[in-house]
Amino acid sequence: MVPEAQRRQANALVNAAQNAATLIAPVVSAALVATIGAGVSFAVDAATFAISAAALVALKTPDRSMPRRPALLDAVRHGWRDFRARPWLQATTVQVAVINGVCISPFLVIGPIIADQRLGGPLAWAFIGNGYAVGALLGSTVALRWRPRRPLRVAVTIPVALAPLLVLLAAGAPVPVLAAAAVPAGVQSAIYAVLTDTARQTHVPADLVARATGFSTVVGLAAAPVGMALAGPAAERIGTDTVLLAGALVAVLSAPLALAVRSVRQLPAEAEPAH
Repeated sequence: MVPEAQRRQANALVNAAQNAATLIAPVVSAALVATIGAGVSFAVDAATFAISAAALVALKTPDRSMPRRPALLDAVRHGWRDFRARPWLQATTVQVAVINGVCISPFLVIGPIIADQRLGGPLAWAFIGNGYAVGALLGSTVALRWRPRRPLRVAVTIPVALAPLLVLLAAGAPVPVLAAAAVPAGVQSAIYAVLTDTARQTHVPADLVARATGFSTVVGLAAAPVGMALAGPAAERIGTDTVLLAGALVAVLSAPLALAVRSVRQLPAEAEPAH
């Protein structure tokens, strides 16, 4: 639906809207609960889904012929083939899965516990989360204008920005320092999402992009609940600080490992012209 030349900006705008909502939502929800009560607030939340559905129904899309959908097993087989044919897609998929499972998920599980035990409770954790949301919104703004020549070089390198937040949380840094460290962590998440989404839309044929990237999405998302399930037992066995420090080390090491894939380093911003 979006012209190729505007895909990066479109992805950045979508990402910015999501991050703005993440930043504003806690304030709005707290105000609703305080003024109209929790029960009515849930009803308002449910109504927003109906509004979203109505907006999607009203969305006008250009008429175009759609190819016949293959059977489910054929789609899975073709999607796996297309996924395997692109080493850069495999590399970014593995990196996302590892970051989600080993860095982000333990942070989300262990962070609130540390905030409650060492930092003063939920308000401290909310302050850190708002720092991350502000960073993500800033990252979306940067991605709206920044067009690196080799986008995946940038994308696979910036998860290193997660490491300071994890190290400082393990070290028991004060809340303002942690909130400040959360900003670059949020910036990297937004830039990574915009650059990798745009790379898939640019370098995977339109009729294959859903199937080829389906594996990437499933693997990346599946790692998150697995990481959350394992974070607690791991923290009990080796300690919360060790789990967080291990996540920081993985965030740093994931960059050179992904860059070792040649197509990650060389993938251009523009699609190669057809011959």
